[in-house]
Amino acid sequence: MLFAELPDDQVEQILDTHGLAEVTDETITDEAELQAERDRIAEDGYAVDWNEQVIGIGFITAPVVANGEFLGSVSVASPQGRFQHEAYREKRIQDIIAAAEEIAINYQYDR
Repeated sequence: MLFAELPDDQVEQILDTHGLAEVTDETITDEAELQAERDRIAEDGYAVDWNEQVIGIGFITAPVVANGEFLGSVSVASPQGRFQHEAYREKRIQDIIAAAEEIAINYQYDR
């Protein structure tokens, strides 16, 4: 999620310094694939990780953005098998997006 919210030049600097280390066979290690994923996240408003960091675990995360400022993200982790059920996966996506939006609204108006 963080890479999706960073400016391109900052992502490029991080990649030049650290590269894309393979953690599992599912980890994105190609810069073009990473850019395509960043574009998808920007379009969809959430990110997913299916076995990219931990085999057998899936993650869904959504950004918390208030007044154009990226504050952080909200995520849920679950055994990968549960995310294979479309109704379960779609409900979790909507829950995470709603939670991120609620946090952003509270941040903006409860200050």
